[in-house]
Amino acid sequence: IKQLCGISLTKNLCEDILKKSEHRKRFVHFLNFLKQHDISQKAVNYAFQFACLCDLLQFFQDHDFRLKRGVQPDPSADENYAIRVAARNGHTEIVKYLLTNPRVDPRANGNYAIQRASKYGHADVVKLLLADPRMLLNFCLQILE
Repeated sequence: IKQLCGISLTKNLCEDILKKSEHRKRFVHFLNFLKQHDISQKAVNYAFQFACLCDLLQFFQDHDFRLKRGVQPDPSADENYAIRVAARNGHTEIVKYLLTNPRVDPRANGNYAIQRASKYGHADVVKLLLADPRMLLNFCLQILE
């Protein structure tokens, strides 16, 4: 990407771009670019995280973005960024999907996911998170301390 555009893509830059709905088409082109090139695990993880941020996970799944070397997104990458951002933005279906993966830790970063879901009034996401047994374990451990 840096060779093509002259700048490095960062999470913050992509978040700023994708906040505008007209830029979501560019995200689709980016995913198609990823599908056609042999790229790193980190790039695949970023694409997955952006899909979670912008509620585009279904598109990501529908187009089967397994790359040439079998690189698959790691939903727990970057301290579970995917579930944290999906919960913060109230993307219920994405949170539900992420909670099915044992690598995802809904308690990451001091329970960020449930804190932000609560703060922004995403009651359905809060209910999903509270129903996850990993959250119960976390609360029990806090009581014992």
